[in-house]
Amino acid sequence: MPLHLLVAYYVVDHAFVNNRKLAKMDDKKFWIHFIWVVLIFLAFTFDVFLSSPLGILLLILS
Repeated sequence: MPLHLLVAYYVVDHAFVNNRKLAKMDDKKFWIHFIWVVLIFLAFTFDVFLSSPLGILLLILS
């Protein structure tokens, strides 16, 4: 599980986040960006989360 989380974090943080643009975004675009980050993170980790009861709970809570 930690390897999946590491890969998901790396892809979301480095491929989908431009830190210079985050400070200049208005609120609506920032929240849309945040939703995309969550969806990409879940795309890389949904199989790991669905394999255990704790993972299902975390997926539901997110």
